[in-house]
Order: sequence, then structure tokens, then C-alpha cells
Amino acid sequence: MILEFNLENKKEYLFQTDNFRFNNGQTLASVTIGITSFGYPKFDADGQITNAILLLHGTSGTAESWFIPSLTQFLFTSNNPLNQKDYFFIVPDSLGHGRSSKPSDKFGMNFPHYGYLDMVHLVKLAICKTFPITCLFAVIGTSMGGMHTWLMALEFKRFIRKAVAIACMPYEISGRNLLWRKIITSTMDTIVTECANDTVVIDSVFKNIWPLFSVMTDSATHLQRIAPNREKSLLHHTQLINNSSTLNAVDMMYRLSASFDYNPEPHIEKLDIPFLMINFKDDLLTPLEVMNIQELLKRNSNLTINIIDPDNNFSFGHQNLSQGKIWGTLVDQFIR
Repeated sequence: MILEFNLENKKEYLFQTDNFRFNNGQTLASVTIGITSFGYPKFDADGQITNAILLLHGTSGTAESWFIPSLTQFLFTSNNPLNQKDYFFIVPDSLGHGRSSKPSDKFGMNFPHYGYLDMVHLVKLAICKTFPITCLFAVIGTSMGGMHTWLMALEFKRFIRKAVAIACMPYEISGRNLLWRKIITSTMDTIVTECANDTVVIDSVFKNIWPLFSVMTDSATHLQRIAPNREKSLLHHTQLINNSSTLNAVDMMYRLSASFDYNPEPHIEKLDIPFLMINFKDDLLTPLEVMNIQELLKRNSNLTINIIDPDNNFSFGHQNLSQGKIWGTLVDQFIR
């Protein structure tokens, strides 16, 4: 269970829109987006909120992913980068996650096959209909949320002042990052098709393949520290299987497949706001070997790229995105 930080002025919302049409032409009679807000809004003369920061979570997470101690203690408390007394935070459950509409609600494989563009359009719609906001002070996203940050910065002109994308790249999902996803989704698609009504079999297969996600998103040094021999490695494998019990197999199939329409790279020149991308040197999902940093920087002067080389003794690879002490100061310096 996630331990919740003391969020000041915390409120929960459920935004609902009817007859939503997805980019592929599919429709859903009603779509719900769950939102958590905390902090204190500031208003201009027209009654618009001026200090709103949108926080976007990753593929396996929800809004609550932002409320773990390794983030809250180093970001939102007094004298830390994103002091909740200075900003008004909006933290949605993206489509397919948490309290928002998702396949496991009642639809299963009949749920519309959404993409990242559908997800960001629903987030923007939910924000604008729930709060008096015409322009966000900043958007900060991690992993999938970082990719959504790229899309929002390019799609919604004059809606965002500054953007920060953590643990992602502006390239379409391909190579190793697509292959590991496809291994999971293809396996699950086969099982769901063949055993549609046998949830025991479906859950069993999912639990046994899901540890691949943790292997891809952790660092080699951290895995070696916690599993330095065969016995401890097998125990950790069992723990990873048990950790999957909070996830739904069909929901995860949809989430991992939703990146099919993500590819901001051809549009880098259109980026017209200050944009900070933060990556980690030992992140398997964002390998420096395939990212042409200098070429990206030359294409748009609004873009800043910071590659963090964490101490191997304390690094978590892709999961450094959950370590606010590593990147919080960089974000603070950028958005102020």
C-alpha cells in the first residue's frame, strides 16, 4: 500500500464526459477521469488559476504514484523544490488507470483501443472543465507521463508555460523498448483470446510474465544488491510475481499498447515553450546510445536536456523517476 503524504487542501474529483470519440473512430458512452488536487491556487484578476502544475504518472501507476515518500519528502514539503504552499497541483489518473475508465471496469477487450493522444486530450478536457484554468504554470511527467508531456507541449499551444519530461525520449516506441512491451502484450493477447472466461489462467500467465517489466525498469546494480545470489534472486522473483496482484492483465495490455501513436520527434521544431528533458544514464528504456542529444538541441533552442549519472550504489535505473532527491532541484531551477 502506498503511504500517503499529508497533502494540504487535498480534494478529489471525478470528471465525466459522454459519447467520447477516440481517434480510431471507436466511441464510449461515458468516460470518467479521476483527479486529485492539492496545494493552494492563486488567481488572476479574471479568476483564472495561475500557479497550477499538472503531474502525470507512468504506465504501471496512478495519481497515487506521486505520493510515495521518496517523492513527497523531497518535492512537496517546506523548503523543497515544489513546496505545496506555493503551487496548486493537479494529478489525474490517466485513461485506463486508477479511478478513470478502464477495460477492467466492465468492458474487457471490448474497451476502445485508446492511444496516447486520446489520453492527453481527455486530461486536458478534464482539467479545463473542472478548474478555471486557461494556461498551466507547468507540466511535469515521468515515463509515460513524460511522453504525455511531450505530446501536450506540441498539441496544446498556449496552454502550458513550461514542461518537464522525466525518463522518456521524444522518439516513437521501437527497438528494445517496443520488444519487451510486445513480449508481454502478445503473450497476454494469446491467453485472453484462448481462455477468455478463465480468469485463473489469465492471471497466472500475467503474474509470471510481468516480472519482465521490473527487470527492464530497474538498474543492474540495484538488482545485484538485493539479489546477490541464487537464493535471494529466486526470492525476489517470487516477490515480483506477488507484486503483480494489484494489476489487471487486460488493463496492462491496453496500457502497454497505447504508445502506438507516440512520435513527437518529427515535430521538435514546433516546440514553442521552455522544455526540460531529464534522463538517467543507466536507464534501459532511454538508452543514450540511441538518443542524438546534440541533434535534438540544435533543432530547437527551447529544449534543455539533462542526463543524470546516479551513484551506482543508490541508482534504480528507470525507477530513478521515483527518487525526487535526484532530480527535484533541477526541476525547481527550471520552472522558477
